[in-house]
Amino acid sequence: SDAFALLDDQAHQLYDRTLVIHIQLNPKPRQTEYRRYRPRLMCFANAQTELICLNWAKDVHESSNGKRKCWHNISGTGWYIKLNGLEQDESLLAANHKKGLYYTWVDDLRCHALFFTYEPAVFKVIASKLAHLGVPGSTSRRRSPQMATTRFWDSGTSKWVEVPDVDDGFSRILNESGDAEPDLRSLVATNPFAAERALALAAGRVRQYDWHNLAKLDSCNITASEVINRITVCHDTDVEAAQFRTKRLRTAHRLTSAMKKNLPAALADLKEGFSFDWISQSPHTNVRSSGGRRATVIYLGDEYSAESANTVLEQAADHIAQWGKTPDEIIEGRQRLHVWYRDNAGDDVQCDPNRYVQFDESHSDSQFDITRPK
Repeated sequence: SDAFALLDDQAHQLYDRTLVIHIQLNPKPRQTEYRRYRPRLMCFANAQTELICLNWAKDVHESSNGKRKCWHNISGTGWYIKLNGLEQDESLLAANHKKGLYYTWVDDLRCHALFFTYEPAVFKVIASKLAHLGVPGSTSRRRSPQMATTRFWDSGTSKWVEVPDVDDGFSRILNESGDAEPDLRSLVATNPFAAERALALAAGRVRQYDWHNLAKLDSCNITASEVINRITVCHDTDVEAAQFRTKRLRTAHRLTSAMKKNLPAALADLKEGFSFDWISQSPHTNVRSSGGRRATVIYLGDEYSAESANTVLEQAADHIAQWGKTPDEIIEGRQRLHVWYRDNAGDDVQCDPNRYVQFDESHSDSQFDITRPK
């Protein structure tokens, strides 16, 4: 059925340990009426519920009365998982990405959602059972679905041929990042989520300390509209999603240009060379010097005033302080934090570049501690 008439009492009967397979064929699978049942099914706490929403591939052609019409539709096939204890092995999610299965988090539904490549394909997926009854706790683990193989049709051989690397579309827009392109290409090859985190930090998306967790990472987080803003997955044709990706890459381009013009003394070593990078051992940094020292650089563009840019600077500095193990480590991390914004004249301005190098102040205290000196 395209549109389930699923009522609340029916959802209450179904939500626990249920796998629902919803087969659709319509031009707009994200249309409100077609997805109205999902919040009803996914709203319960501690649920063990999975939903496979199976749509046709993109650009379906309809033939009727001798006329052929292209729907210009997305695919939108998704695997929704409502389980708080799901193991999120990031290496598995990255491996899935290479084979055309892309992770997101639906914040409105509080569930994981894995979307399949929009291209026509045959998928083999290995998944855990919904319920483990009578199984010892030490051996009962729920893992994210694992894409085993993805096959595309080869008209030359008339066979479904396995493809180890499915095109996510990222390479077609990567040139928007300018001189940052080689670094981002290298990051994506290893872990696409590392590239998205480096870009999110470069854009100052650091409102929460755990901004880098996949459920909090802005590009991985989707609303009930289910528009996919993933930077490294470019199948979604939504205009705002495309603009989001382009803007994030252009931010990296402008940040690279600003760093080549003028750097504070604390980042002088970056003049010898640097690369965009992200590692879990230092989650609040996104640049590595040629000598291996890490730093945090943010470019806010012309959407920020001096006051709001300073707020981002303080948020990032506070995250560094929470992560640091020693006062010296905190001070060094903050001194190697730098923020640019664009003023009314269109010039790139450094936001308080000497903030953490004044010798008569402590730079290891929280910026949001009401007992701090200033």
